[in-house]
Amino acid sequence: HRCFPADELPSTPIRYAMMAINLIVVFQLCNWALLLRFVLIDHSDEYQLVSFILASKSYHFFVYGLVQLVQDGAMYFDCVLSDVGDRHPCSDTAPGRETGYWRDFVMELVRLACVWYAFARLRRAKGGALQAYELERDRLGLREGSTTAAKLRQLLVPHEQPASPRGGVLRYLFVYDVLAYGGCFVFGLANLAIHVVALDCEKVDCRAFLKPNDDLYHLVGDSLLSDWRLWMTLDFAQTCYSLLLFPFVLLALQPFMKYFTHARPTGYDKAGRLCLSLSSVEMAEREEMQGLESEEDAAATKIQGLWQKKQRQRDQ
Repeated sequence: HRCFPADELPSTPIRYAMMAINLIVVFQLCNWALLLRFVLIDHSDEYQLVSFILASKSYHFFVYGLVQLVQDGAMYFDCVLSDVGDRHPCSDTAPGRETGYWRDFVMELVRLACVWYAFARLRRAKGGALQAYELERDRLGLREGSTTAAKLRQLLVPHEQPASPRGGVLRYLFVYDVLAYGGCFVFGLANLAIHVVALDCEKVDCRAFLKPNDDLYHLVGDSLLSDWRLWMTLDFAQTCYSLLLFPFVLLALQPFMKYFTHARPTGYDKAGRLCLSLSSVEMAEREEMQGLESEEDAAATKIQGLWQKKQRQRDQ
């Protein structure tokens, strides 16, 4: 509830902390925060999946796109201006060449797998006006078929509507996402293959491309996975792919998200139950409905009591 509240409350310190952590690359905190959100949300709800996908892609664009672009440019600029000496500084400090970079890349693959899984679940997610009615009826504890429940249904589901595709245009951006990812990495790896084939290792000592001080080297030995050119290529492809996620950033803006995804905002109450996100005015209207339901129950109980009393009098 403190992370994804359904009621209209001021942002809590936990929400601000989560937003800040999503922008921190150190120790993979941004990826761990997204994985935690993935575990916490309801995977059957349309809005929860939509918001998770858009948040993940938006943070990815800023952290691994814009910020990474500036950082990589600064690293290249710094290393090429340094003294060459016996060993050029770019051999250790260029993007993708830092020790343990392979862990960062594997973590990114896990993050991407979670997002694509959310895309797959989105096709069969629950959403729309009928889902909104069911969530509100359960939250308020209204009986199906009662007068108050009928009024609530009329308010949220004024008329039967054909089921619209879950996620709206976001579903079609999945194809764009796959093509963007595949295109960047296919281009990068193809370029790497051309340079690897063109270099004759019988004339040149290709061991210069290996990183014996990296822990991955002790696992795979003298293979392509120890070649720093591979990890520089993957870093380049990852940055290019992240910059291509800009359409997701636009869709994450509230007006675009509302009209192009058609997902009704949901959150969690203090009991941790999934329910509609409501403003203070809407909350007051629902509480009034709940009060009417209680009055109905009291009136029905009173009538039933009078009827039973008359029955006993007749029997006597």
